This record gives sequence, structure tokens and C-alpha cells, in this order.
Amino acid sequence: MLTDKKRRVLLSPEDPDARYELGEALFGEGDLDGAEKQLTRALALDPAHAAARRLLSRTYRAQERPVLAERALAEAVQRDPDDAAAREELSDLLADAGRYDEAILHLEEALRVDGAHRSRRLRVIDLCIVHGLAARAARHIEQARGGAAPDAELASRMQAVRAHTGQVAGVLRSPLSEGAAAVLARAQRALGGPPWAEAARAGPLRAAAVALRAGDVAGAKRALVTAPEGARATPLFELLRAEIALVGGDRAIAEAALRRALGAAPERAPEAATAWARLGEIALEAGRAGEAEAALAAAAALAPDDADVLEALGDALYQLGRPDDALGRYEAAMAIRPEVFLGAKIAAVRAPRRPAADGAPAAGRIGALAWNPTGGIVSPLQAEAVPGRGELRLTGNVHGSGQEAARVAHSLLKARARQLGIEAQVVERDLHLHYADADFRKEGASAGIALALAALSAYRGRPLPGALAATGQISLDGAVMPVAGLAEKLLAAYLGDVRTVIAPRRCLAAIRSLPREIEGKLSVVFVDSLREAIDAVWGGA
Repeated sequence: MLTDKKRRVLLSPEDPDARYELGEALFGEGDLDGAEKQLTRALALDPAHAAARRLLSRTYRAQERPVLAERALAEAVQRDPDDAAAREELSDLLADAGRYDEAILHLEEALRVDGAHRSRRLRVIDLCIVHGLAARAARHIEQARGGAAPDAELASRMQAVRAHTGQVAGVLRSPLSEGAAAVLARAQRALGGPPWAEAARAGPLRAAAVALRAGDVAGAKRALVTAPEGARATPLFELLRAEIALVGGDRAIAEAALRRALGAAPERAPEAATAWARLGEIALEAGRAGEAEAALAAAAALAPDDADVLEALGDALYQLGRPDDALGRYEAAMAIRPEVFLGAKIAAVRAPRRPAADGAPAAGRIGALAWNPTGGIVSPLQAEAVPGRGELRLTGNVHGSGQEAARVAHSLLKARARQLGIEAQVVERDLHLHYADADFRKEGASAGIALALAALSAYRGRPLPGALAATGQISLDGAVMPVAGLAEKLLAAYLGDVRTVIAPRRCLAAIRSLPREIEGKLSVVFVDSLREAIDAVWGGA
């Protein structure tokens, strides 16, 4: 076959498809240098050959030449913005390099071309969760659902989004969402207690129970297949079968086995409690909260001291919009098994429930754009003017130039207090500036204009527009000076649902580096001074 392809190239050396097919065959044979040569020649003959360009990128990756691999895919996307396959491969390459913003952008563009592509949708959800873009992940989950109940894959991601945003109430902690190893570990622990222990010690199911407890899933399957007919009609047989199916990820087989176990078990037997608990867990992970509540309630009635069942029942009730009932189950579980995460769930239910305020105008609230080698960051900046003596307080893991930027912004406002109408405030109130994402170290000066605007808003008690962010170093005379990484910051702002960014005018040239995919989707206001920034935010008032 390889010989035929070489002969075709010899007979038609100017045929790009012949070159591509030979390059593909050489790639498959592991001859990367040969593949590179043929694919490069194919693209010289036909620069629009998308398949050759994608395969050339894969060749470069296999040769550990990521810069060339990225360049090949970027050229493919530039030639055809609707090449979803090239965008997906480029996204994977960027994600491997830790450049999550760009990876997300290209996957979203691939979904624009084909919104029904399931694996791409799940991939972008996962990237958003990893990169802390919980709101964006939630929107992709809703698009994937299409109005239907979430399946197991989407339900587990919904729980990850809730956990990321601190909405721990209703978040199921289940081995089912942690992979086969966690499910097997749970099964091995369960075999040490009722109703499993008897089967592990003696009887016709002992071989299957011992194998499963030893982690030999295949051996447990074989032992069940060879179990005598009488043992196959018992609830323990079906429970073991269900555990093995859950380890293998087959929820449908597990559900069927659990229902057969319920049919074979005495009404109040330990086997029935276990079967109801597993059925509830499967239903809850799949997003079927009503079905889960009924199964878990039955399990709790049979095993009232099982903290895991009580917590899962609380999760189902919370997801059904019954927080008070959920609180009762969480508290009952906490009395049996005191732990931090259960305490967090209880606190979350007891906390006052307020409507989401994302994007809403608020005094002293703005996004401060930052940069690191893997991309941009939107740090939530908060400012409060509190009773005091005009001092500055700064919190949120701020160091070096970041502290200096805050001091400059504070002194600038005090120096211009009369012009800004805040004379009394800068004397009678302390200014507290706080970055809410305290896990991220801030040590650059580029937040200066954001700090000044947040502080002025707090002194005045006047809200800043919602979905606003800013970047720019500021001086004591109010000049807004250029900063690095503007293109990366603007991409992060777009992905973080920012609608307007204030930036230094002397960074205007950086707009040329902005991905064209977000052109027109983000308003960038360029300024030279604090005065211009104030005019842009409040219309000169």
C-alpha cells in the first residue's frame, strides 16, 4: 500500500492529494520526517488543503515542535474560520500549553459551526470549570441540555459548577462521579459490613465477594456467571452484579439489577436499604431529583443512621427546591458524622438567599485585569469607605508593585478630593481595597486605574456600571500609562462576561493582536487620564 502511494507521487508529483495520502501513510508508519516532507510539499501545491495542514500539525506535535504545530493550525483557521476540526485541534494544543482562554475561544467557535457536537461541548464545559469560568460553563451545560433533564455527564458537571461557586448545598458527593477506582473502593468497603459480610465469609457467592473485595472485577464477574442457580435468585447476587456494573460504568445494568434485588429481598432487609440507596444515588447523579428523593427516602426509612443516605436525601430535596427539608437531613447526617463539608452545606442552606447580582451595578466593584504567562485574569476588586481617619487598608494577597499601585491611587484621590467632591470622605473614612480572589498573588502595577475608580465609587457611594473592568498603571498626576498583555487581558474579560474595558490609549496598537473572533463583542474605552476614565464611567459627573 505504501509502495502504491509512492508510485502515485512519482507519476503525479504535482498532485497535492497524492502527496497528502503518502504523508498520511508515512505518519501511520511512524516516519515523521518523511510525512513532514510530503505534507509540506502538498501545502506548497495547494495552500488551502485543510486536511494536509491538520496532519502536518499533528506531525509537528509528534516531533515535539509545538510552536510549528500551533502555527500550522492557526494558518488553517485563518484560511477557513469555519474549519471546526482545526479549531478543536488548536484548542487541544493551547490547553496542553495552559493557555485556557484561547483554547476555550476556539472550541466555542467550533461549536458555532456545529453546535450539536457533544464531545466538543463537554470539553469546553470542562475547560471553563478548570479555568474558573463557572457562569460560562453553566451556560454551555444549558445549551447541551436543550431543555431536557441532564444526563449523568451533564449532571456531574452541574455539581462541579455549583461547588466552584460555593453552592455546596445540593452537590452530591458520590463515587459515581469520581471514576471506576472510587466506585470499586466503595464496593470493597461495603463488603465488610451488612448485608455483604455474610456472603464474603461463606455461601455460594463467597468467590464473587472475595474477588471483588480483592479488586479483581473480572474474577468477580466469572464467579457470578458460575454461581449455582439457587444463589442467582437471591438479592445479594443482584447487589453484587449491580456493584460490578457500577464499577464498569454501566448504570442501566446496575439499575436493572438493583430493582431485581428489591423484588427478591424481604421488605425491611438490609439488602433493600442498600438497593434503594444505590438507586437514589444513580438517579440523583443523572439529574432525576424526584426519583432520587423517593428512593433515598425509602433507604433512610430502613437505615436511619446512615449519614451518606441522609446527606444524599438532603441533596435531592435541595435540588427539588425544598431547602428547609434538606436542612433537616443535613443536620441529621451531621449529628452522625460531623465534618467540614456537611457543615458547609448547612451554612449554605441557612444563608440568606438573594438573587444573583452578576453584572449588576455596584458601588466600589470593578474587575481588575491582570496577566500571567498563561493568559489574562479578571480579579474581582472591592472597595469600601469605612469610618476611620483616612487610612488605606489593602487585602487579597497583594505584594510589591500591587501595593504601590494602591497607595498611588489613594494619594491621587486625596490630592484631588475637592475637585472630585470627596473632601470629607477622605478625612473621615478609611479606604479598604480588597481582591476577592485572594488565592491569586497580585504584584503588578497595572490595576492602578481600576483601584482609583473603585475607590472613588466607594467614597461617593455611587455605583460603577455592571460588567466593567479596567487596566492601566496610574501616576500621582492622574496619567494612565501603558501595560503589557492587553490582548490576553481583553480575551479574559470577554470570557468572563465583561462588557466594557477601560484601557490606556498608549496600548491602542495591542488591539491588532486581539483575536478577530471577539471583535465587536467587547467595548474598549481608551483613556490617557483618570479624568477621562471618570468621564467614560459616569459621563463627566
